[in-house]
Amino acid sequence: MSPDLDRGLGTQATIKQLERIVVALAFDAAEDDWSEVERTYENDDSYVSFSLCADADESDPCVRIEMGVQDESSRHPTAGLKAQWNREDGAIGQVQTVLVHGQECEPKLFLRRLEGALEQLGVPAVCV
Repeated sequence: MSPDLDRGLGTQATIKQLERIVVALAFDAAEDDWSEVERTYENDDSYVSFSLCADADESDPCVRIEMGVQDESSRHPTAGLKAQWNREDGAIGQVQTVLVHGQECEPKLFLRRLEGALEQLGVPAVCV
């Protein structure tokens, strides 16, 4: 198998795992006519936030996942993902942005960070 094909298959598996996490932890109860849904997991030091929104200027709704550190007064994001969301399939479409510490990265690195952050918050990240 070529490295490019292997990378593509690895990315597809990563996106599927991200979809399972999003559906299981954030949007399992989203109504068909939603315009925005948000779910945040947090403790005193860190947070993971999921948002699903249908912006008026975008043809497809988008999903955003943000994680970072926080204190009493503010949040400081350390990683984020933004992608189109297919309402009918409950699936991630085109990935627009994947960042860790302000740098673009592969979805696999973001997934590892997300799973670690959720584990630290006591939230099960492995969703079958």
